[in-house]
Amino acid sequence: MNHLAPRAPLALSMGDPSGIALEITLKAWRHLRHKAEISFFIVAPHSLFLQKPYCHYIKPDEITLITKPHQAPNIFQKALPVLDMQAHTQTLSTPNNSLAVLQSLRQCVHYVHTKQARALVTNPLAKNKIAQILPDFRGHTDFIKTLLPPTEHANAHPMMMLCAKELRVGLASIHIPLRCVAKTINRALIVQKLRTLHASLHKDFNIENPRIAVCGLNPHAGENGLLGQEEIQHIIPACEELRAEGLHIGLPQSADSLFHEEA
Repeated sequence: MNHLAPRAPLALSMGDPSGIALEITLKAWRHLRHKAEISFFIVAPHSLFLQKPYCHYIKPDEITLITKPHQAPNIFQKALPVLDMQAHTQTLSTPNNSLAVLQSLRQCVHYVHTKQARALVTNPLAKNKIAQILPDFRGHTDFIKTLLPPTEHANAHPMMMLCAKELRVGLASIHIPLRCVAKTINRALIVQKLRTLHASLHKDFNIENPRIAVCGLNPHAGENGLLGQEEIQHIIPACEELRAEGLHIGLPQSADSLFHEEA
């Protein structure tokens, strides 16, 4: 992030207007508005904030329309910066809402990719509503990859990561039915996901030499093949390949032995 200006704002996608997205955006702004180290703007139709129930949550002078992301930091303490979208939306669920949600996401990704915003923060949306107009849509993670330029799209490996204090958890599979997970597991996938996680821990979290523990797929990590073969056939070989390259990768363990509160 060193290539960005110190006060580069975050870009917030609008999320589903019929859900809690705008409410939590307003609450976040009120909570963070006096913190000098952070600012954000939301890409959304200004008209949404004038409709019920949102017009009851915020005063008109607490919103300022902007036309460029760089304007957000200078007004963030005084008002919520809204980069207005020309879209017809309602606080009830409609197909137009889904179109606007996708438009907002596309604009936010553009601002991040062109370094006008520091990062993208996605407000919650209703996947089933989006899928009605975009059948292949399964969530933010995979959709954002499709918005990258063709030169970057082929080499992009999106990965969902969950963060809590010092814990970082990278997911090998996302947004697929549980019955399909085992079918997706293979050595190449695990190697790719572990490489992506290792690179992110080093680059994004400044961990010089990341140490990564690996969960097994089956109970007791397969119990040496008694409870499943995925660990033996795919996960262990992937871990050993990366260990041979010098990465600190553990062999698969039962998840209940890895996730516990420290004494």
